Amino acid sequence: MWWYYIARFFTRILMKVFFGYKVIGEENIPEGTGFIVCSNHKSAWDVIVSGASYHNPIAFMAKKELFKNKLAGYFLKKLNAFPISRGAGDLSAIKNSIKLLKEGHVLNIYPEGTRVRDGKVHEYKHGAAMIAATAGVPILPCAICGEYKWRGKVRFVVGTPIYLDKYIGRKLSNEELNEIMASVVDKVDLLKKEGETA
Repeated sequence: MWWYYIARFFTRILMKVFFGYKVIGEENIPEGTGFIVCSNHKSAWDVIVSGASYHNPIAFMAKKELFKNKLAGYFLKKLNAFPISRGAGDLSAIKNSIKLLKEGHVLNIYPEGTRVRDGKVHEYKHGAAMIAATAGVPILPCAICGEYKWRGKVRFVVGTPIYLDKYIGRKLSNEELNEIMASVVDKVDLLKKEGETA
């Protein structure tokens, strides 16, 4: 995994040069555990920015159609990506997520399930809450602010972790899942506002 840390080091440097990238709240990142990152999602660059912002190796879900191309599938797997069938409960993807989290990886899950470019909060899904509670890991709300342009001002703002200790080991109701995700989405929205003035 040494190559991951080398790639992360150079990626951070390049993003600082090209996009003015900066991490705010890095001290909030949990240590000694895997965790789920929930953030806004507006660009394909978001996965790269997110992946460069933590010490843990990152994993992420990608729609299964991307793996049909053998070359793309090969590189996606090297990046710890795994396929998911969107719009359906994908048991295999959930099991992969839990396994990676217990191994100490960071898992990116975008609550709205797709890119949202208008900056508004859209309908969000419950998957992150369910997987975090099952794996026994925290959810880390984050926000990506600024534009991906030459000499821009991209900010990756890290909030305080949300620990789900009281939910671990039991099946959560829809009301509980909604309560957790509403709290996460509210925090992401506040972090976006913080990043816009940083």
